Amino acid sequence: MGTIRVVCPAAFLVHKLLVLDARQGLEKRAKDLVYVYATIVLFSAALHALASSVTSLGLKTQEQGRLAKNLAQFAEPRSEAMLRAAQILAAVTKPVPPDRMAATIRIGMQRLLG
Repeated sequence: MGTIRVVCPAAFLVHKLLVLDARQGLEKRAKDLVYVYATIVLFSAALHALASSVTSLGLKTQEQGRLAKNLAQFAEPRSEAMLRAAQILAAVTKPVPPDRMAATIRIGMQRLLG
C-alpha cells in the first residue's frame, strides 16, 4: 500500500500567504485566499497548537516581512482579491462577506504566528 503525504496546515498557510504577491492574476490570488480562509476555519480550534509548526519553519526576517506585507495588502476587505474570493466562495457554499473573510484570515494568522 502506498504512502499519502499530507502537508502541515501551518506550512500550507504560511506558503500560500508568502507567495500571494507573486501569483499572476486576480483569479489565482483570490482562489488562494479562499484556500487560506477555508484552512483557517477548518483548523481554527488547533491554531495555537499549530504555532510550534510555524516556529520550526525558521522563517527569515525577510520572509516574516513579506508575510506581514501580504497579509496587510490582501487580507483587506476591499482588496480586489478579497472581493473576488468572497464571490468564489459564495458560488460553492454559503456566502461570507469579504470583511468577515479578511478578519478571519487576519485573526487566524495572528493566532498561528503568535
